[in-house]
Amino acid sequence: MTDRPGRSPRDRRIIAAVLAVGLLAGLYLVSTRLQVRARVDRERQAIELVMQRQDVREWLGRFGALKGTNPSTGGHPAIRVYTDENGATIVHLYESTPTHNATFNRYRVDLKNRRVEVALP
Repeated sequence: MTDRPGRSPRDRRIIAAVLAVGLLAGLYLVSTRLQVRARVDRERQAIELVMQRQDVREWLGRFGALKGTNPSTGGHPAIRVYTDENGATIVHLYESTPTHNATFNRYRVDLKNRRVEVALP
């Protein structure tokens, strides 16, 4: 950095610090976005694998479609994806009714080997 008239060493240190903080904040935001995108991709892949199961397709048939309604209960299908305490991806399928939620099943998904197994005992 060349010396400019009117900029003291203190001013240059402040400018350098502000630039460094800005750079770190930018890197943090990019890293966070990449982590969120990776998580969303993993969740999407896990859901796609679970939706290929015959029992899941039959269960969804009760609603007519993924965004449909079960005529006998008034419930809607719902999906929750999370990571369990062992780091496994779990896809929880349940029916959300006006009065309660009813679990259909939970599936443990191995994305590396593209395998799905029932997670409930």
